[in-house]
Amino acid sequence: MIGICKLCLREKELIGRSHILPNFMYSGMRDDSGRMYVISSTNPRRPRIVQSGAYERHIFCSDCDNNILGSLERYASNALYRKNYLEESDEFHQVKAGPDAEYIYCTSLDYLNFKLFLLSLLWRVSISEESAFENVKLTPEAEEFLRRSIHDHRFMPPLMYPCALTVNAGPEAQADKDFVVVENVSEGIVRLYINQFIYTFCVTPQAIDEAAAHCTIQPNNEMIILKVPIVQWERIRLSILEAMVRASRPHLGSEDEHQ
Repeated sequence: MIGICKLCLREKELIGRSHILPNFMYSGMRDDSGRMYVISSTNPRRPRIVQSGAYERHIFCSDCDNNILGSLERYASNALYRKNYLEESDEFHQVKAGPDAEYIYCTSLDYLNFKLFLLSLLWRVSISEESAFENVKLTPEAEEFLRRSIHDHRFMPPLMYPCALTVNAGPEAQADKDFVVVENVSEGIVRLYINQFIYTFCVTPQAIDEAAAHCTIQPNNEMIILKVPIVQWERIRLSILEAMVRASRPHLGSEDEHQ
């Protein structure tokens, strides 16, 4: 099909199927029958069973999908998802900041590639017409700014759409306990829950608080990922707690001690 690619804005042959969120982010979520559970933020107690991650037809050309977006996805998959980030290593330091406060101090993530990967998630969710993402829409100006930045591989300052990551610190995921949901939790905050990660984006300058500024990836390739104990993760899964970023504040101030 010939059409306008949503990333390069050129009239080109469009591929038949593009995932909104990369396949590797769904790893381990399928049960024995190959099913996954998608939770709507408008009705979180009634999960929708699906066989595949959200995708759309004829929105990207092959170059944008496979090379521009694909290169960012491959980097994130190899640099984080495919590694043992919950174990102590030269790349991922496990820091205990208090009785109930732990985080992962990441030291080797490539700033530009990981930053643009995160922004590509936010942008794709916003431009998507898939029902799972209907509650999240950036302004046309914000979508265009992100599109240009991703397409041109531009350097983005750390506090431009910062993203704080939270991860389940419990054992390996179980398919029937995983979920996908995207929601606007408050003015200027967009939160993506997928599998064992929570991505919290600040989409307006007014929404950026100390926690977001402290945890987002930095130009020196360092980032803090907050760890949540399994009991608390279960509460989050059931209630999709609105206070996750505020709850991260006890973790602050420990990075300097670690360094």
